[in-house]
Amino acid sequence: MKGVTQLNGLRDLRTAVSGHLRSAPRRDGSRYLEAYLLEMERRRLEAELAWMAKRQEGITARLRAVRGTTRQVLGQRRDRDARARSLDRATSKGSRPAKGSRPAKWPTVPLEY
Repeated sequence: MKGVTQLNGLRDLRTAVSGHLRSAPRRDGSRYLEAYLLEMERRRLEAELAWMAKRQEGITARLRAVRGTTRQVLGQRRDRDARARSLDRATSKGSRPAKGSRPAKWPTVPLEY
């Protein structure tokens, strides 16, 4: 039969007692744990801030591209509208429709290819 000192559980218990091991952390240990958790949160937030800065750069670049394309499209449309107005002015000065005639249902616009 085994003695009390030969049982595995008691041997482990004896080591814990002689090593002054406790399940509850010391009061000073909680400050270190809190400092460690705050440091981890700081690192996480800094990494997230860096990620957001990169994302903002990408969004800003795409927004600039969209604005430039919009200006080009609107500029082409203004040029086309100005040409159509000048063409309408040129044709309306020379010939006037008769009093009884109806205007054309669909206006014609010159297309440039």
